[in-house]
Amino acid sequence: MEVVKSLIINDMDDEHMGKSKVFTRLDAKHHAVFGEIALLEEQKRTATIRALTDCLVYEIKRGDFLRLAEEDHELGYRMLLNLAKIISTRLRKADEDTIKLTTALCMILKES
Repeated sequence: MEVVKSLIINDMDDEHMGKSKVFTRLDAKHHAVFGEIALLEEQKRTATIRALTDCLVYEIKRGDFLRLAEEDHELGYRMLLNLAKIISTRLRKADEDTIKLTTALCMILKES
């Protein structure tokens, strides 16, 4: 599987319109979890997941997830704790990537 996001480029010309970037590739050893943001809030998705091979995907709808968490508080706590860990890890990586990109941009601009 791969995680793909659309590029946001102001004043896009025809060449860049609709371009996207693969942010990461996942395989079976990663036990990929995705769509966690949709379980917690009703917002537009932040990425597209593309299967590169045949795979098995399990889905839990937001309403079913919330109902399950409400009916079984211990299970709900564990699920939300695991989601928090996943989101925290991804936020930390995004922060590190932002620092790397900012540093690279500063170096490029300094050389110009």
